[in-house]
Amino acid sequence: MQTTLRTFLTAAVVTAAAALASHPAMAAGATVNVPFSFTASGKQCPAGRYNIRLEKMNQVVRLTDARGQVNLVWLAGPGNPNPSDKRVVLRFDRAGSSYALRSVQDGATITSRLDKQAPSEQLTEILGQ
Repeated sequence: MQTTLRTFLTAAVVTAAAALASHPAMAAGATVNVPFSFTASGKQCPAGRYNIRLEKMNQVVRLTDARGQVNLVWLAGPGNPNPSDKRVVLRFDRAGSSYALRSVQDGATITSRLDKQAPSEQLTEILGQ
């Protein structure tokens, strides 16, 4: 009886570990180098390197900088009709010398428009590496 229970529990643990390993909660993401300061969700963000991660379980896109000063999170959803798109893209609206983050795309998932109030003279895209 004890051997059967131990075998059953071991099998359950191995099955759970295999299920978690085959369905990661977070994608690999990417790093982008933004050569200008910008606003995002009302916060001023300096120029520099940023990490973009898509948390697939809850459809959240996270933008963090290398220095730990910026940590922004937005909901994301399907936005690109090409499900095999693997690009990570930050899109910015430019008005004069000011930039505002318009959207964050990670593969076929994208945020809604983030800078609803910003006038746009030009759209700038920065691809992840």
